[in-house]
Amino acid sequence: LTILNPKLVKVAVMAHTEQDVLDLMNYTRGFKTLNPEQEYVTISMGKVGKVSRITADVTGSSWSFASLDEVSAPGQISLASMKKIREILDEA
Repeated sequence: LTILNPKLVKVAVMAHTEQDVLDLMNYTRGFKTLNPEQEYVTISMGKVGKVSRITADVTGSSWSFASLDEVSAPGQISLASMKKIREILDEA
């Protein structure tokens, strides 16, 4: 993915199972270890993939996506909900 020296690498996949989500999270951690200077974001789409959208900082993704009004991808979380979730996680 990095052979062309891209500014950003984005990987978005449709998750069908919890294992799909965990596999992408593990891939993301490995990618970050091998390419520490590369900006990237990975997202598992779909209902089961929502957790990947709120754990970007844990997996090493540069950021996540949230919707302002209507969702533009399966499993996308609204900005208002994302703020609430992040506030709760940041309290811990």
